[in-house]
Amino acid sequence: MRDLAVEAISKIVNESIKSKLQDKFDDILTRSATNKGQNHKDSDIRYKDLLKGNFELSKVVRIERTNDTNNIWLKIADFTTDTVKNLIKEGEIDAWLSLIRDDIDSKELSSDVELKNVLTDLSIQISKSIKIYNYQNSKNVCDNLTAFINKVNEKKQIIDNLNPHQTENFSKSIEILKSILLCR
Repeated sequence: MRDLAVEAISKIVNESIKSKLQDKFDDILTRSATNKGQNHKDSDIRYKDLLKGNFELSKVVRIERTNDTNNIWLKIADFTTDTVKNLIKEGEIDAWLSLIRDDIDSKELSSDVELKNVLTDLSIQISKSIKIYNYQNSKNVCDNLTAFINKVNEKKQIIDNLNPHQTENFSKSIEILKSILLCR
């Protein structure tokens, strides 16, 4: 990946633009990458480490894009900035929802059927409301996210006894979703 970026930058003719782009790329490489690892510690992984492959993958989750009834089939050729931004946003939201569902389906939480059912129902409500409002901010979506985290906090002791730090993981995931959806 790094080689591709360097090659792309080298093909820019304007030296001023090339220099600015190289500086921006170098800055990104030195930034810390977000880590939602199993060890629950903030790590010092930088983007350059990710490009080098100096990390260990501990979990793989398959995330599939669902069909959106609001889209039309001809949109496949729509490469406008707004469409691409929306697709990226939808992908991020779908990924976080998938990770939340995966956490709910973990073998530890599955041992408490009632708890699992409550959290599953709430996650389904979140997914439905997000799709109804076409991945945009709405009071309903934000209220469903808040209801989920309130239920997690209410059941904190049970959840953390089944899977240590799981309420913290749920809280982080919901906060990220709220920020993507611009919920207050």
